[in-house]
Amino acid sequence: MKDLDRDKVYITSQNHGYAVRGETLPKDISVWNINLNDNTVEGLISREKGILCVQYHPEGGPGPHDARHIFDEMIKLGLEREL
Repeated sequence: MKDLDRDKVYITSQNHGYAVRGETLPKDISVWNINLNDNTVEGLISREKGILCVQYHPEGGPGPHDARHIFDEMIKLGLEREL
């Protein structure tokens, strides 16, 4: 998975039951993460609406823990919305 905001690549446990087309999203929702194997959308974000979602398992274990920072991002986004 590639985090487009940070320009970093992470190893994640995938969940590919369905995919979102990035070009169909409303303007206030952005593609946040992509899958480097097939370029599918792996994460969406809307700072205006306080929405953050991913299509993989950031809590996955045993296994890679590269994406644990996402929980911090979710908390930060929620706190920013409350202020």
